[in-house]
Amino acid sequence: MPQTLKVTVPVEIPPGFVLIKQQQLDHLTQQALTGRAWTMADLRKVLGNKSEKWIKENTIWNPKFSHEIKQMENDHAIIGGGKGCNYRFRASVFGPFLEEHWKEFNW
Repeated sequence: MPQTLKVTVPVEIPPGFVLIKQQQLDHLTQQALTGRAWTMADLRKVLGNKSEKWIKENTIWNPKFSHEIKQMENDHAIIGGGKGCNYRFRASVFGPFLEEHWKEFNW
């Protein structure tokens, strides 16, 4: 029968860093996005400088997400994209969508 040892190891958190619960981090992140609108240029920065074409093909125009995107358009979380209209994305809605589907994008 294997023996089990319980060991306590002190871990020093470097200055300038704090340890918080995931729930608190999620709340703070959501607050940072509340009331913000992203342009396509903002979204490019969020997504590591991916091209506008890449963003459209992997998110807005991707058939896999068409139901969610349509709902966001109906809720005015995504505005524009028509002929001559620039896109606007409500960050508090589109940010969590990106996070949820991050692994599904064609990086």
